[in-house]
Amino acid sequence: MNWLIYIFDVAVLFLLAWLLMRKYEGSPLKKVFVPALLLKLMAGIMLGLLYTSYYSGGDTWVYHQEAVKLTTLFDNNAADYFKFLLFSQGDVLGSMQYHGQPRALFMVKVLSVVNLITADNYWLSSMFFSFFSFTGLWLLADRLTRVYENRRLAIALSVLFFPSVLFWSAGIIKEALAVGAMAFIIHSFLGYIFRYKNFNAHILIDLLMLFILWNTKYYYAGLLILFITAISLTLYVKKKFAVVGRSPAYQLSIFGLLCVLCLLVATSLHPNFYLHRLPSVIYDNYHAFIGKAGVNDIIYYYSLEPNWPSILVHSPKALLSGLFRPFLGERTDLLKVIAGVENLFIFLLTISAFFKIPRKLADENRLLLVGAIAYSMILCIFLALSTPNFGTLIRYKTGFLPVLILIVTLNNPLIEKLNRLVK
Repeated sequence: MNWLIYIFDVAVLFLLAWLLMRKYEGSPLKKVFVPALLLKLMAGIMLGLLYTSYYSGGDTWVYHQEAVKLTTLFDNNAADYFKFLLFSQGDVLGSMQYHGQPRALFMVKVLSVVNLITADNYWLSSMFFSFFSFTGLWLLADRLTRVYENRRLAIALSVLFFPSVLFWSAGIIKEALAVGAMAFIIHSFLGYIFRYKNFNAHILIDLLMLFILWNTKYYYAGLLILFITAISLTLYVKKKFAVVGRSPAYQLSIFGLLCVLCLLVATSLHPNFYLHRLPSVIYDNYHAFIGKAGVNDIIYYYSLEPNWPSILVHSPKALLSGLFRPFLGERTDLLKVIAGVENLFIFLLTISAFFKIPRKLADENRLLLVGAIAYSMILCIFLALSTPNFGTLIRYKTGFLPVLILIVTLNNPLIEKLNRLVK
């Protein structure tokens, strides 16, 4: 019986992929659709194997085991299952390992729904998660190629094929849901400001993606929405007042002011965002990771204190470490060596990007560039300070890595030379 379900699931995946490919058959990136999708699905499988052999389990398998409890509950009492799904209530809550961890519990709930389709098969569920992530990233890549013509190589590399983005946003981990939802939100935002889509037509899907992102990685969501709102309001002010439209300095000043105002609003959305509390949250998380990780796997901030002056003093080290560490040769285990090679590539791209900084940008592109840089830097600093373990940070960086790689590749002379060679 299970084999029939497995065949059905593979057929569903094939149908979804075919429909997506048909819908975007006119995409400038249509030639890379199949290889990018296959690599994404394979990455999800490889992630499960990595956690099985290298980490001897890990969150991805705990998510699966917890989700199996819920699918068993569905078989025994569907009403109790839906009660738990909607309200986190019921006897099963007491047996859940992630009781009291809302984001992990949300992940288990989503996985349990997928498991109902896959008959609790980890590998098939992994493929559905990977497909969700791929869909968001593919939509973003397609939108970017329509906005920025003749930048296909840079966009495909940044969004679809960059190793960390490809691997750590696949399979049964929160990043697969978060990155897929985040990519869809950015895709929609670009569609609105460049007038590729109507705001009213897709608002429900946008809200659903924001709901998923908030419930998996609320700090990704909070920072992303802050800059999207500030950019949108700045463009609105520019449209209404001609003097603002003629002055890039006015636009950037208004954008900065709106970012501050949006930040004040954002700090009320979650207790961990409260400005007076955030340094303590970062400090406590830092010491929690210090206590768990090996001495060679940590970014050390020896004088870090739970206050804003200390956070600001340690931010430069956090930024450089979050962007470029572990350095090549700094660690000897295979995963860190691979990360070191990738970080060296990021460093070379970043340096070479400075040799061709755009001299003149349209208003939308200027605000997008500033917002993207600010988003990447702030999230990088926050993650490197609060999550100083290299192994975890490599995975968490997927929250800003596609944006960062886009910044340093879109006008990069190295990428442009490669682009001419492959044409």
